[in-house]
Amino acid sequence: MRRISRLQKRIFFGTMAVIVFILAALLISLNAVLLYNEKRETQLFLQELVKNGGHYPKTSDGERNSSAWFKKHLFSARNNAPAFTISFNMPDFIYFSVKLSDSDDITGIVTDYSLMYTDADLADVVSQILAEKREVGRKNGMAYRIGHTEKGRLLCVANLQNEVALVSRLRMYSAEVFVASFFAALVFSVILSALIARPAVSAYIKQREFISDAGHELKTPIAVIGANVDVLRSEFPENKWLGYIKTENERMGQLVKDLLFLARTDAHQRLPNMMSFDFSSVVENSVLPFESVIFEQQKHLQMNIEKGMSCHGDEHQIKQVVMILVDNAIKNSEKDAIIRISAYNGGKNCVVKVYNTGHGIQANELEKIFERFYRSDTSRARQTGGYGLGLPIARTIVHAHHGTLTVESAFGEWAEFTLRLPK
Repeated sequence: MRRISRLQKRIFFGTMAVIVFILAALLISLNAVLLYNEKRETQLFLQELVKNGGHYPKTSDGERNSSAWFKKHLFSARNNAPAFTISFNMPDFIYFSVKLSDSDDITGIVTDYSLMYTDADLADVVSQILAEKREVGRKNGMAYRIGHTEKGRLLCVANLQNEVALVSRLRMYSAEVFVASFFAALVFSVILSALIARPAVSAYIKQREFISDAGHELKTPIAVIGANVDVLRSEFPENKWLGYIKTENERMGQLVKDLLFLARTDAHQRLPNMMSFDFSSVVENSVLPFESVIFEQQKHLQMNIEKGMSCHGDEHQIKQVVMILVDNAIKNSEKDAIIRISAYNGGKNCVVKVYNTGHGIQANELEKIFERFYRSDTSRARQTGGYGLGLPIARTIVHAHHGTLTVESAFGEWAEFTLRLPK
């Protein structure tokens, strides 16, 4: 179920990422295009002013109508391309031109209508623009261009403060649309991920039910076979074939037991019996049964267990986890290998580390080894036995205790499993 949950999260975050990216790209592109065209067309307008000595050319009816020109050409493309239509009610804007001497003094003002600026206001605007030391630019909502005519330098200015405010409102509306769309996409992604994952959830439930039902059905014949083998061995104690049957029957019984454990845990039918227990003693008692096995295989056992640690959880299940980790270390090490078990107080956690020199684990398999029935080296697995359920069972137990089970390794050198359980 955890893998299906991860799949659902991936679908959710993937859908959200795509929707948010497309929406953001669309809004940013729209704002960028509008801003670019506004700046370009404003400069085209100022070029016309420079070309005509500060005046805008008269229309066919003899009137000067800068606002009509601006509304027609703003947000439009060059070369008579179709206008980028937009339903803004753009207000009239103020434009004027100032004749400048070589020493930047104002020698005259050119305008097509009466200005509401005082001479002091005009002088202040011109001084601020000239302080920029540029021939083309913007200053405080004023677009300007300094041109050179036969009669000297000409500073053409268009007051676009209203247009700047319009662009600001457009950005604000874009942000509001983005936020609203984000929450809409959030709801959509939740629903979509649930719908996509529904078949997987259904298949998982059916698989879990099948394993549980099959496990219960297999328990009886396995028990009968075991009982019959024991009777036959009492009659034929030296028969090696009966020994093989007993060994494989016990392995099959353990497999069924493991499958039933996982099925019940997944179905939340097997909850940990939580209580306080002596963590140090549990770890030590879990390792001691393997001491003779390690000695017989000519390996070296090292234990460093801090005394007096107490933890809260299911004592039997935690003991099972430690035994799985130690057994795994033995199976994945060679002669003269070091197997080291460390247990210590890790602040809010009780920590156990099981380290062994030997085969190690490849980097791309560090998470796969916790998958059910996964075995990194099938040839070695056949020699050591097992079906690839030990580590998945261990992690299932640890997750039920709200702890973590992680692994680090250098392939061909060593591997170390770290168990952390909240106190």
